[in-house]
Amino acid sequence: MQLEQHLNEISLLGSPRRKEFGALLVQKKTVGSETGHKKVAALELKKLLKTDLLIPYRNYVQPENGVGAQMSFAEFMQTRPDGGEVLLNERTGKPLAWADIFQAMGADPSKLLLNELASMNDDFRLIVSLVVTDCFIKGFSETTTGQPPLWSDVCFSTGVATQFDEIRKTWFKFQGAPTLTAEGENFPEASISLGTEVIRLEKRGLTLRLTTEFARSNPLDIIESWLVELGRMYQYLENNRCVDTLINGDLAGGVNAAPVIGVLDPTVGLQYQDLLNCWMVGDEIGEQFFTMISGRTIGSKIGSLDEFKQRQLGKPSILVENHQPEPSVMSRFVSQQVPDNQLLLVDRSHAIRQRIFIPLRVDRAFKPENWTEGITIGYYTGFERVADKACLVIDESLAFANHEFPQWFTVGGSRPY
Repeated sequence: MQLEQHLNEISLLGSPRRKEFGALLVQKKTVGSETGHKKVAALELKKLLKTDLLIPYRNYVQPENGVGAQMSFAEFMQTRPDGGEVLLNERTGKPLAWADIFQAMGADPSKLLLNELASMNDDFRLIVSLVVTDCFIKGFSETTTGQPPLWSDVCFSTGVATQFDEIRKTWFKFQGAPTLTAEGENFPEASISLGTEVIRLEKRGLTLRLTTEFARSNPLDIIESWLVELGRMYQYLENNRCVDTLINGDLAGGVNAAPVIGVLDPTVGLQYQDLLNCWMVGDEIGEQFFTMISGRTIGSKIGSLDEFKQRQLGKPSILVENHQPEPSVMSRFVSQQVPDNQLLLVDRSHAIRQRIFIPLRVDRAFKPENWTEGITIGYYTGFERVADKACLVIDESLAFANHEFPQWFTVGGSRPY
């Protein structure tokens, strides 16, 4: 019953759901059959680099009109979501990667200096900002183990474009429930409309200063490590933004904050029964609270529960698998944004998505007065809560008898507005 991360890579209407910062080949299943393939040799790649790769990539991620997309150059080369030809290595038959670019260049990234790359007299000098972008993306979109980070894994949709830096909140209201109606009687009504509440997206950026001495004495593979580390710093910030939106909502004043319930026995604290209670209610109303986010205190307690440990002895007489309300596998994250006495449960199939106003962009500028190369990395994004019942907080300091599920936790129920 595990909810797979990329179960719905493509929406019901055929559009990609996930377009985050270069999680490599996350869109591999969205490439249309009309996308052609063409084998190229190193010498030919040198001639085609600008016209067949660099310009199409720039037009795709930062077009003159429209929002653009968030994608690494490496992923773009291997998937061509713009419909262009996927260029293949003539010898291996595989889509081009960074190694093929350097091979065509006749350069070794472990020896090539950044300023040498920038001063080349051919089109290869144009890839400087792309090298910086992809190094940053690697740190931003992957954990040290190569897995998607919290912000990406919890979002059911990423890279959703918006043409404005603020979004009017959409409301879903349902009056009544689907019922048996007689001839001539009106059906119950549901409405989806724009409200007056506004979500503001946020611009994030940082300028990294590289001294000329550093750029002239360190090859690309050394600089790469620092850029990846910078990306991991941004990843940490995005994780916190995502969790904060899940807990407090995306509206001022916490109007759509996650509901808080208590536990069966506050003197004992969080128990497995408290989780089972949430899973059963979720099963009744169509929510799967199969992702847990907590601080270190509750995280340690969860890891100590017998139900979450590997059983060494004993076997049930009846194996309950089909249609059970509790999950067989759960995703679990630790975040300092969650208070020590609380546990956040999320149905990540429709709880939150990432909206994007301006995708990741990298700009370079030389500062002659101190001989430093400035590399500015910035983007304009935000997180949007979607389903109000898809998030739930358990507070082990509160009694469930006094802090039960909200009255609107019903099929068709909607939060008060």
